[in-house]
Amino acid sequence: LFAPHLIPNLPSRLREFHEVNASLSPCHLSHLRWMMQKDLILGQDFLLLGSPSLARDRRHLMLLYASLMGREIEWVSITRDTSEADLKQRKEVSNNGTRYVNQAPVR
Repeated sequence: LFAPHLIPNLPSRLREFHEVNASLSPCHLSHLRWMMQKDLILGQDFLLLGSPSLARDRRHLMLLYASLMGREIEWVSITRDTSEADLKQRKEVSNNGTRYVNQAPVR
């Protein structure tokens, strides 16, 4: 059996949803609601973009969402040097030779 291992845990100070609700700003609650609508109602993927100075806020929201929904996550960092090929496959070299491994966006 496959057991998910990339599901983050809620912070220890947050035990119930009402505690999560009270701990977030209205803006963050709005983003969390949008994420739930995209995922649960529309069945669509979503992408959080923004300035590097707000990366910690986006990461916090994503980890919170994943822990509330029991979802696995994979973090993909994109910089100006990231190419389309980097997002699709990675070349791995080992003693047995070279192989290409699909990355998170195409799995």
